[in-house]
Amino acid sequence: MLENATRADISDALDEYRDRLEENDNLLIYYAGHGWLDKETSRGCWLPVGARADRRSNWYSNASLTDALQALHAKHVMVVADSCYSGTLTRSLTVPPTRNPDYIARMAEKRTRVVLSSGGLELVADS
Repeated sequence: MLENATRADISDALDEYRDRLEENDNLLIYYAGHGWLDKETSRGCWLPVGARADRRSNWYSNASLTDALQALHAKHVMVVADSCYSGTLTRSLTVPPTRNPDYIARMAEKRTRVVLSSGGLELVADS
């Protein structure tokens, strides 16, 4: 558990999971904190301790998080993000209307990365 984490703390923790987690492991990441939207790139980010909205040096971008999650060896990873603009962590997916047994077997073999966000591309109420 990280309390009052900095950008470096978050990066280091995810790197440690990258080293430690194996194919049959699961990971739940819960982030409750400030989020920000870089309007020029339309990308969201977390604002950990020490981050300023007007300087990117301490932001933890959703692109960095996505890259870190992709590098994890864990079978299933779920991110619960309670922050503004956390909806930028998701992407759309088309699921075929008919799911035959072969499709279900193929999907069961894949690694999953799931995001539950408190909002979409907007501010989230603090109270």
